[in-house]
Amino acid sequence: MNKVKKILVGSRALFSLRRLISNLYSSLYQYLILRKQNIELKLRNGETITVSRFLYPRIIYYYYLGYLNDINKNGVSFKIDNKVYFFPINVLSSNNIGAIILLIKSNWQYKNNYWEKKWN
Repeated sequence: MNKVKKILVGSRALFSLRRLISNLYSSLYQYLILRKQNIELKLRNGETITVSRFLYPRIIYYYYLGYLNDINKNGVSFKIDNKVYFFPINVLSSNNIGAIILLIKSNWQYKNNYWEKKWN
């Protein structure tokens, strides 16, 4: 993908993310300029969460793709194949969001603290 396309996709992703995060510009400042390890997000529902520097761009990317449905203090909900899945925020800290999406699409279910294969 050329640089112009990346810039356009990135700006569209950020603009759509404003529906979820109220301090989008200050969080971008924390990520890009200050290079903080933990970034504070103020959500539209009034809650404040802290996410790692590693997780922040993935939240933007997967929200833009439509997988990340909602985020709150307790966890994150994903919308995959017209079904909504809820995960605690600590699961995202320890796993890659892309890996979680692949596990769900491969009929795996998250049960409290472990993953279990769902057999049809």
